[in-house]
Amino acid sequence: MNPLYKALYDVICANPEDDTPRLVFADLLDETGNARDQLRSQFIRTQIALATQPLDSPQWLHARCSFPDITTGWLFADTLPKPLPPGFSWRHFEFRRGFPYAVGVDSLTRLSASGMAIFDHAPIQALQLQSPWDGPLPLLTQWPGLPWIRRLGLSGGWTCAQAVVQLLEAPGGQQIRELQIDEDGLSPNGLQTLAGSAFFSQLTRFEISHSHYPGALLVEALAAAREPGHLRHVAFALCHLQGADITRFVQMPWLPTVEHLELTDQPLGPDGFCALANSPNLPRLRILNLRNTRPGRRGIQALGDSERFRTLRMLDLSHNALGPATLQPLIAAEAETSLRVLNLANNPLGDTGVIALARSACLKGLLELDLRNVNLHEKGAIALAESPFLENLQFLNLRSCDQPMWSAKARAALTERFGPRVWL
Repeated sequence: MNPLYKALYDVICANPEDDTPRLVFADLLDETGNARDQLRSQFIRTQIALATQPLDSPQWLHARCSFPDITTGWLFADTLPKPLPPGFSWRHFEFRRGFPYAVGVDSLTRLSASGMAIFDHAPIQALQLQSPWDGPLPLLTQWPGLPWIRRLGLSGGWTCAQAVVQLLEAPGGQQIRELQIDEDGLSPNGLQTLAGSAFFSQLTRFEISHSHYPGALLVEALAAAREPGHLRHVAFALCHLQGADITRFVQMPWLPTVEHLELTDQPLGPDGFCALANSPNLPRLRILNLRNTRPGRRGIQALGDSERFRTLRMLDLSHNALGPATLQPLIAAEAETSLRVLNLANNPLGDTGVIALARSACLKGLLELDLRNVNLHEKGAIALAESPFLENLQFLNLRSCDQPMWSAKARAALTERFGPRVWL
């Protein structure tokens, strides 16, 4: 690495909260004249700009359309520093504000012995403990780098709950604001201990994924948190949550602060949708991801009839087997909604469903619409092009549709109406 780059990169690693050296680094990349460096410079600047913007903002919309790699950074995986100190790996890497943010840990013993070595390689602020790891979790409390960590991930390992609470309540651990639990990183009893601790109320983001326990046990464990906290983003994926579990879940006293809720890939069913739609306990909710949750017509009807639908900014209903008749209650309302982003990908809407969408006045504020793999043909494509309610649409994703069935007329109509804003 160029000595000037190396000196500036060291400053970035030593000051992970400061954006100024990151932007200067982007300036240096621009000056090389190399196309790859300039793309990386754009990536750094874009991630920094988006860090303070909500996901439904026009800035995020533009980035998702023009720079799809923006959320993953996979295109820049080759820039990850190597080799890493023993015990670390990039198996769970993530970029934030243009630079590596998360690193995997598979040896707590080596982590404890490594001191601050990882921060010579990258401005890390998140650790993902990869199962199986060696050594007891309390070793982390003695690690001098712990005060720099903002997110902790526990993957498998049957972690002792008391050790987790001890870690999070340690002086260094009190800076952690995000917690991810994957592959049963905590048992239900452990989750209950965590939820009942003082630390839980300090979290701003909490995620559970790939749990093998019944959803009812997870929800019951989280009921141990009895005070409002600071949670803004909550996500459950593949956790076997059913309708009755959601009925209990929406009563949690810590839910009123949540703005972003993901309940994906589980059988919520109509009862779960009804519980979500009718709950008064989610006043700040703006982003709702319900991918692959089996709502049925009754669930969609409940959501469409609710005040909740009218205040959402982003809604993901992809992979839900929604046909035109099932979707109709959601888009039949005449009242305008706040919805800006709608994902209906991988639903068998067909031309009938898409035509109904195109004629729905309640969606006239949409900025982004995802209709990949919805069995769209000629009539539906032309209806989108002629819709009087899609004037604000900035991004229409029709990729992977059965385009050979479209005529030149349909393609021309879409291109004339939306130009580069439509992906065909």
